[in-house]
Amino acid sequence: MITCPVCSTRNHHLTIVCVSCGGYIQGRVENLDLFSTIWKLIENPRAAFLTISLARYKNYSTIVPAVAGIGLVFAFFWFIGAGDQATSTVTMLAGGVVAGPLLGVVLTLLMAAAIRVSLRIHGTPVRFRNLYAVLSYSLVPVLLGVVFVLPLVIFTFGRYFFSLNPPPWLIKPVSYYIFVSLGCIVAAWTIALASIGMRILLDCRWIISAVIVSGMGASLLAAAWLGRLILVTPPM
Repeated sequence: MITCPVCSTRNHHLTIVCVSCGGYIQGRVENLDLFSTIWKLIENPRAAFLTISLARYKNYSTIVPAVAGIGLVFAFFWFIGAGDQATSTVTMLAGGVVAGPLLGVVLTLLMAAAIRVSLRIHGTPVRFRNLYAVLSYSLVPVLLGVVFVLPLVIFTFGRYFFSLNPPPWLIKPVSYYIFVSLGCIVAAWTIALASIGMRILLDCRWIISAVIVSGMGASLLAAAWLGRLILVTPPM
């Protein structure tokens, strides 16, 4: 909740104009700029997510998960060892670039819808577009990984980074563990941003935002395991 400095009425924490006296409580944000928002997420995530939540137009909230989806697809390729089935690196690249944007947007929409339904069941109203925007911008670390790290992975290993025949840690062990460590950093950063974003959007305690983000992570891991069983396990 936010208190009006004029009449001391308590308002919703994302309210722009006081419901009692009509005075402005906080500044209105019209548009989001992609690069300044990304920088603010790095510099001050709390302020960035407040700006995202208050913005009238949620610019680029579809572009971010679309690009991040490419990284999610290649993470799945690594998880299932897709390099063993791919005929060439070009084939894997084409598959990731084509499937990634759609997957990223659809997953973000589904997560936002599932969280919104759960919150409404527990009596916590939240606007879907705000929830979708917060989840989208939480994927900025994955987007940065796609832009700066994934090209280096492809250039260094090709499809063999996603293969077990031979294992990539035997080909170039130092490079492999560096890239895996960077992937873990990206994942941890994404989880941290999502937790901060949920806390700012819902004005809730850390434990609540952590439970929400943990549920999302568990759902994604379950979906990945199911995909692995379907795609990798040979038919009986």
